Amino acid sequence: MKRVLNWNRSNLGKEVNNVSFIKKASGFMALVLVAVSLAACTSTPTQETRTFESEKGTIEIPIKSEKIVTDYFLGDLLAMGITPVGGTNLLLQSPQFAGLVDNVTNVGDYGAVSFEKVAELEPDLIITMSESEYEQYSKIAPTIYITPSNYTNTERMTLLGEVTGWQDAATNVLNAFDARIAEAKTKLQSYIDEGVVVTVFDVFPSDIYVQGNTQGGGGLLYNDLGFKAPERVQKELIDAKVIFAPIAMEVVPEYAGDRIFLLQWQAEDLTNQLKDSSVWKSLDAVKNNMVYEVDSDVFRAFDFISLDKQIDMIVDSFTGTTTGSN
Repeated sequence: MKRVLNWNRSNLGKEVNNVSFIKKASGFMALVLVAVSLAACTSTPTQETRTFESEKGTIEIPIKSEKIVTDYFLGDLLAMGITPVGGTNLLLQSPQFAGLVDNVTNVGDYGAVSFEKVAELEPDLIITMSESEYEQYSKIAPTIYITPSNYTNTERMTLLGEVTGWQDAATNVLNAFDARIAEAKTKLQSYIDEGVVVTVFDVFPSDIYVQGNTQGGGGLLYNDLGFKAPERVQKELIDAKVIFAPIAMEVVPEYAGDRIFLLQWQAEDLTNQLKDSSVWKSLDAVKNNMVYEVDSDVFRAFDFISLDKQIDMIVDSFTGTTTGSN
């Protein structure tokens, strides 16, 4: 089966040709987007398809996709210089994507998208992490299902490059990311060598969660920067490939490291309750003023635009630019 792609190179990476955007982008993103722009200018359109071995089996997808809808991988695609034709509501509102998603159609909420809107966009590829919606997506266009917890940041970006056909763009992102990690490690090496143990607590309205190494800041801290996790975090989340898990307030000390990154999402009441508790005040990290309250929207995300911002947040926290809070 052959699919005819409506190829328009000017659509892909059009933001990278916008000088004002380049000036606003971080050094990391500017390098990536310039490289992707150059790659796009020399690409050759194709109407051919190929088979791809996905988590759901063998699927026929375009050699190189142009019109992509995604419900969860928006930031990674943007980092590659790809502007999807459709994305989900919450991600489109993320402040870290401001100025990058003006031409992305909102197809609804994650887990409750409008399939009619998706179909109207005539995508040539859909990338999802919603297993419950996979079959419906597949009726509209070739659909790739990805379980993020199965991959490291590097593995996920490599996979997205293979899926979309934009391997060079993915490589550019990873090269820039590796350079940023190397720079951060230089600044943090003394803490890493000391064996500093780090925890990421994430407070929601009804529960306190602890992060593993497959999401956002936790992935950066444990996988990329090489910090140690508390024993229970290592055993119950990292070794078990669990993204994050709820814990009772009274057992918080069993998961707490020497330094703590504290996130909260619409959970001021529970966060204040935690911080006012004797359990919290007994923690060494709290006593030593080594608790860092960070933006949950950014620190919880795992896309490469957010990861770039997280690197700065982590370095600033450890080196004293960000003031610890107890």
